[in-house]
Amino acid sequence: MNRLIHAPAVLDTPRLRLRFPHVDDAESISALADNPRIAHMTGTIPSPYPRAAADGWIASVAVRRQLGEVLAYVICDRQSEAVMGVMSLTQFKGDE
Repeated sequence: MNRLIHAPAVLDTPRLRLRFPHVDDAESISALADNPRIAHMTGTIPSPYPRAAADGWIASVAVRRQLGEVLAYVICDRQSEAVMGVMSLTQFKGDE
C-alpha cells in the first residue's frame, strides 16, 4: 500500500508551513535553486536552474508521490507564504 498518497498536504509549525508544491511556486523555486552555491551544496540541482526545470520538478514530484517514490514539500513562511526552500523524502526499497 502506498502511504505517501495519504500524507498530509500541509504541515504547520508556529513559524513555517510545509505544503505540497504547486505550479505557482515554480518562479520562486527557480530563483532559489538557480543560486550556484545551493547547487554546489546539494549535488543534485543543476546550475543554471531555469523556470522550466522547476516546472518539471513540480510535475515530477506530484507523480512520484502517487507512485510512493517521493514526498516533497515547499517550505514557506506561515504568514506570508513566501517560499524559503524545498525538501523531499525519498523511499528507498531494499533488496527483497
